[in-house]
Amino acid sequence: MARFNLKLCSTDFKSRDYYVNIRKAMAHLQRTGQYLTVKNNQEVHLHPSSCLEHKPEWVIYNEYVTGSRNFVRTVTDISGE
Repeated sequence: MARFNLKLCSTDFKSRDYYVNIRKAMAHLQRTGQYLTVKNNQEVHLHPSSCLEHKPEWVIYNEYVTGSRNFVRTVTDISGE
């Protein structure tokens, strides 16, 4: 954002939308081995460049990449609670 001189903005911590916006970047592991995004129920896979050596039950991701399949990249293992 800084490189392109774009304004950095975020939802205020006290806003009702703060946690809603975080949930939009989450995905849950399905029985099929694919992930399902919380935001729009898209089936995705962990990107091959992901550093995770296992498939956690929940991830939060920074990038959604389309190609031969849909991938999430820059992921972090999180607790479902």
